Amino acid sequence: MALHEVVVSGEAEVAVGVSITECLAEHTRRTRSEVRGWVNVAKRLDATSLIAERVADGRLSLGQALVLVRGRTKRTAAFFDEHEAFLVETAGVLSADQLQVFMSQWYRRADAATADADDRDVAARRELFLAPVGTTEWVMRGTLTAEQGDVLHQALTAIAQADWGGTDDERPLPQRRVDALASLSRFWLDTQQTVTVHGQRPHVAVHVDAADLAKLSGSVLAGVTESAMMVDAKTVERLLCDCVLTRVLVSGSVVLDAGRPSRSIPHGIRRAVIARDRHCRYPQCDRPAAWADVPVG
Repeated sequence: MALHEVVVSGEAEVAVGVSITECLAEHTRRTRSEVRGWVNVAKRLDATSLIAERVADGRLSLGQALVLVRGRTKRTAAFFDEHEAFLVETAGVLSADQLQVFMSQWYRRADAATADADDRDVAARRELFLAPVGTTEWVMRGTLTAEQGDVLHQALTAIAQADWGGTDDERPLPQRRVDALASLSRFWLDTQQTVTVHGQRPHVAVHVDAADLAKLSGSVLAGVTESAMMVDAKTVERLLCDCVLTRVLVSGSVVLDAGRPSRSIPHGIRRAVIARDRHCRYPQCDRPAAWADVPVG
């Protein structure tokens, strides 16, 4: 097809200094709209050789070819090429109006099929990276499917909104989302009863020296987690609220005694506090008791 070669090369536009559409409209005395259709078909003929052959031998009109190639977009190109022979044969027995309706219906099917393929591709690419940076912070990066992203967005938005402290809360929204994600994870750890890791429920463990425990208020870095992350005194004090304590006595590198775990707040006391308060007692907070800790002291 000569027109295809001219359009692809761009030599005509360079030579005459005007677009190929303007040039053809001037020399053929056809409308710009009609000529633009020719150009649109010609631009895609390199990828639709069967259509080019049928136009060249007169078995397809330029109008039919234009209707066909409009269904070949970047998104549907592979699907179109797979079904090109069927589409060309169908176009040969339909009127222009019938072909327009048929291709509209085909494009919707192609778009849906392509969307399914895109969803599968995203599902295959879903991932979440969570890694420590130094000893005091973590970095997270990930890719979620449409459903997973929407579920997480709805959960974090709801928690961040419930946790907002009003005009006195100076945390920007990204910080509130991080806090919401931590709250969501903590709630799962606190309430799930079936998953175990190494024979016990998954949990955050912090190692604190007995001497440091006695003077938390004056300490800067008071504890170390099992992930080798350093936590400050305020974090340790907060974690001590309604936690499980395990005493380990060591001499050098030798463990002399590992006591049985015991709760900092006995179960009976916790049940009594829940019966009294029903929910979190922090001002303007009505989170359920399952989300709350019993303060020490």
